[in-house]
Amino acid sequence: MSIFQDEFFQAVGLSMNQLQAANNKQILNQCLIFKDKILDSNEISINWPEIKFIYAESLEQFIIEDMLLIEQIYLPQVTKIGQYCFEFSLIKYLFLQQLESVEDYCFSGCKKLLVVNLPKATRICQCGFSECDLLYSITMPQVQTIENSAFYRCISLLNLSCPSLQLTEKNSFCECFSLQQIDLPSLVIVGSGAFYNCYSLHDIKLPLVEQVDKCGFFGCSSLQTLTFPQLHSVGQFAFKLCTSLTQVEFPLIQHIVENAFGGCFALQSLNIPQVENMKFMCSLLTILTQKLDNYNAQKLSFLHNNQLTDSDINQAQDCQIVNDCLILKEKYYYPEKFMLRSDFAAVYAPKLQIASFRLFFGCKARNFYFPLLSKVDAECFCHCQFNQADFPFLLLVMRNAFNNCAIQRLTLNQAEYVLEKAFFGSTLTQVALHRAQTIPDYAFSQCLNLRELQLPGAYKLGKMAFHGCVKLKTVSLSEVQSMYHSSFSGCILHSLELSRLSTVFHHQTADLNCTVKEFTVNGKIQLGYKLFSFETEKLFNFLKSVEAQIECDCMEGCPWCQGAVRKEFKVFHAKYAAQIGFQQQARLSLKLQQESRLMQLRKEKLNVQIEKIATTPSKIDQIIKGMKLEFE
Repeated sequence: MSIFQDEFFQAVGLSMNQLQAANNKQILNQCLIFKDKILDSNEISINWPEIKFIYAESLEQFIIEDMLLIEQIYLPQVTKIGQYCFEFSLIKYLFLQQLESVEDYCFSGCKKLLVVNLPKATRICQCGFSECDLLYSITMPQVQTIENSAFYRCISLLNLSCPSLQLTEKNSFCECFSLQQIDLPSLVIVGSGAFYNCYSLHDIKLPLVEQVDKCGFFGCSSLQTLTFPQLHSVGQFAFKLCTSLTQVEFPLIQHIVENAFGGCFALQSLNIPQVENMKFMCSLLTILTQKLDNYNAQKLSFLHNNQLTDSDINQAQDCQIVNDCLILKEKYYYPEKFMLRSDFAAVYAPKLQIASFRLFFGCKARNFYFPLLSKVDAECFCHCQFNQADFPFLLLVMRNAFNNCAIQRLTLNQAEYVLEKAFFGSTLTQVALHRAQTIPDYAFSQCLNLRELQLPGAYKLGKMAFHGCVKLKTVSLSEVQSMYHSSFSGCILHSLELSRLSTVFHHQTADLNCTVKEFTVNGKIQLGYKLFSFETEKLFNFLKSVEAQIECDCMEGCPWCQGAVRKEFKVFHAKYAAQIGFQQQARLSLKLQQESRLMQLRKEKLNVQIEKIATTPSKIDQIIKGMKLEFE
């Protein structure tokens, strides 16, 4: 009898003989005894809130969702467990000898799960064990594929050994902060973000890996050496912010993207004999020379402004306050740890990589030093008081991260992903996002002091992205190709230059009260039918000085086309004016045809009525003649 069986029988308080002697579907000591081969919610009616244990020695398929109160299961023959079955359950130990795969979200969020042993499982599906906070040991000798976010944020997982594993998909072990060692002798592909921010990882054995996708080992700041003898492909940011990395050996690789090793300041030895990419080499030289700029210069400035010395920092304990400055020495802190704190004026966190949910919410500190910060979780800096920040390696800004923050100047050189309402209602005056390609919905909405934008890489603007930015006067976005008609709603712009704009989308609920004195584009703009059927007057106020050909895909009777002629705008090209005239002529011709046909139908109906009236006297005469004959 295994340790898992012993644990089960002790928890239930019954022996194996007692459980085997029980009847089918009987409940003893809050334990359901089931002796059939399939357990389906459509076939059985049980008061599940009373059940804490499941004993099914012969069961092969378990297909019931939301087993939230289950604490232990004994399913030695089960081969299939349905999706969401034990999500958020209270299971501590998991030993399923015959289980072939873990379906989507099957054990996701099991906060008490400690140990997993699946000797025959070959596949772990999406989010199968995601956010199992106490899970520290997994045994899966036959597993070959681990799908998206399967072990996402299993923050207690220490070691990973899967001898048959060949593929880890996107974010499979993302933010497993305690993971220290991985031994995957058969792994071929490391998926995007597979070991993202596993900052305790220091020992990896991947002898057969051929491909490391984007952000594969991003933020693994404890890694010191990398030796991949079979590696052929490296994605963007694959080893970015591996700040302890000193030695790299990729003998077969021929091309490396230029930002693969961003922030690897300790890099000393690089053995990549096949690489001839000059951009990568130049980028690497830049990385190695950035150490003084990103560490020493900023650090000295921060220490000087806060009257601190290196000895003060070295002698301080973690989370200690020295000269009104909070000293943080870890790479991650649990959410809301410093929420609403007002007992310090500055924060010094040279190793912090993830600013978790509401970590500094409402914090009164005005000066921050986060040189290695790569991710800001939702509402992290909401209602904070700091004036300016420079995050050189920040890659991801989550929803409402800087909502109603007092920050005035923000420079994000590396951030590629900014989510909805990230800076909603903040006091920003200057923004520079050099790599962000999409400005999401409401990103800078109600930033009443925003005056200057630098978005050289942005090609799409979301709904109400700059709504209410009343002090924003001049906007020049050379790469923007698409936007919503509400992207600048509530603004009073002097100049709006979108030289590559090609598409304007419709936002049904937006207020189009936007004034633009000069609106410049260089090509054609494709505008949808629904856009023009919404508040025509305000739309023209937005497109007041368009000097490009506008193509309208409107249906017959479009109020915008009629409005264009009625307003007699002179800014449209003659070809477009002729197009509008042709459309009007076609509609008028159709209307005349319809009226002509209607008149013809009325005329025919009238003729029939006249004929009936004309034939009526002759019939009367015949009746009179017949009466006379009868009388005579």
